Amino acid sequence: RFEQVPVVNTQWFKDIKDRFGLKVDDGIAVGFIKSNEAFVVSIAESPPDEILYFDRRGAIIKPSEDILPAGFILFGLEKGLHTLLCESRSGSELFFTDMVYNNHQSVSVIYKDLR
Repeated sequence: RFEQVPVVNTQWFKDIKDRFGLKVDDGIAVGFIKSNEAFVVSIAESPPDEILYFDRRGAIIKPSEDILPAGFILFGLEKGLHTLLCESRSGSELFFTDMVYNNHQSVSVIYKDLR
């Protein structure tokens, strides 16, 4: 048995932080999703300031593009425990829910394999 653990590339994350003016205390979560379908994510309690999606190369993409996202970055999360929802782009199917804790002192990392 083995576990896959996501690793955030330091330079990629630094580039994203610099490009969007992010700080760790902004409430950041990075998610990696293996999926054969396009998805969107949201936070049930209160929306983050912004949600960015990225492809397998780490390039920021729009959720409406025909490219399957490989992950997302949430920033502007309030401190505390949040319910993450991941659903089909059309909103017709809920793929999973997960709990995300953010204390504004670290970056939360989420990984799911939906294949």
